[in-house]
Amino acid sequence: MLSRIKEKILNKERISFEEGIALYNHTNLLEIGELGRLAREIKSGKEKSRWVYWNKNMHLNPTNVCIGRCDFCAFAKLPNEEGAWTYTISEALEKVGKGVSGGAKEVHIVGGLNPKAALPYYIDLLKAIKKEFSALHVKAFTAVEIEFFSKLSKLSFEDTLKQLIEAGLNSMPGGGAEIFSTQVRDDTCPDKIPAETWLEIHGIAHKLGLKTNATMLAGIGEKVEDRIDHMIKLREGQDKSGGFQTFIPLTCHYEDTDIAGKVEPLTSFDKLKNIALIGFSLGLDLHKWGLILVLMT
Repeated sequence: MLSRIKEKILNKERISFEEGIALYNHTNLLEIGELGRLAREIKSGKEKSRWVYWNKNMHLNPTNVCIGRCDFCAFAKLPNEEGAWTYTISEALEKVGKGVSGGAKEVHIVGGLNPKAALPYYIDLLKAIKKEFSALHVKAFTAVEIEFFSKLSKLSFEDTLKQLIEAGLNSMPGGGAEIFSTQVRDDTCPDKIPAETWLEIHGIAHKLGLKTNATMLAGIGEKVEDRIDHMIKLREGQDKSGGFQTFIPLTCHYEDTDIAGKVEPLTSFDKLKNIALIGFSLGLDLHKWGLILVLMT
C-alpha cells in the first residue's frame, strides 16, 4: 500500500479515504513521515519546504460566559456563575495594549456564546482596537460565534461578516471545527453548529476576501475514520474557495472537563501521525495555505 501511495505522491495525485486509513494503521512512523516530507517537497520545492514562519500574537478572550455546553471545555461559565467575566471595551483595550507592548503583531479574539456580548459589542471592540492600534492584525471569531451573532442580530452570515470586516476584522481562526462527524458532535458538543454550517461560514468568509484557519481537535472520542473524513471535508472546502491559510492539529486537554476519563487520550505516536497526514498525504495545497507546520522528519 505504501508503494502505491508514494507513486501517487510522485504523480501529484491525491490519496483516497481508504489509503488514509491505511496510513493511520501503518506502524512505521518514520516511513509515514518520509512520505509527508516527499509530498511537501514536491508541492513547495525542496528549499521552501524547509521554511518555518513565526508570528507573535496575543489571545484576547473578551468573555467566558457561554450558553453552549461542550464536554471537552474547561473555559465556559454560565451567566452569574462564579468566575464568569465579560470585559468592557476599555478593559479589553488595556489587555490588547499590554500584548502590543510585548511585541504582538496580531490579536486572536475568541470567546463564549454570551447573549450580552453580541454583534454590536464586537463591532465596537474591533473599531476601538483599530483606532488605538491601527497596524495590529485582528484574527477573530470562530464560525460558531459568527452563527451566534447572526442568529441574535437576525442577519445572514454574509451580512454579519461584512459588518465585522468593515469594523476591522482581518482574518478568522479555525476553532469550532472539532471533529466533523455528526455522531461525535452529538456526543460531545451538541450545541455547536454542524460541520456543514462551519464549512459554509468559512466559504463565505473566503468569498469576502478573508483568510481563515482550519483545525481538527483530536482525542474527543473520534475514530480514525472520523479524522480522515474531517480532513477530506476540509480538502473539499479548500478546493472550492482556496481560503484556508493553515491547518492546526489540536489535541484535547482533559483537565477540569466532563470528558476526562471517558475517552482514550491520544498517544504521542498518534499526534505525530496527525501531523504527518494533515495536508501532505491527503493532498491539501498547503504551500498555497502558507503552512506553519514542521514534520518530524
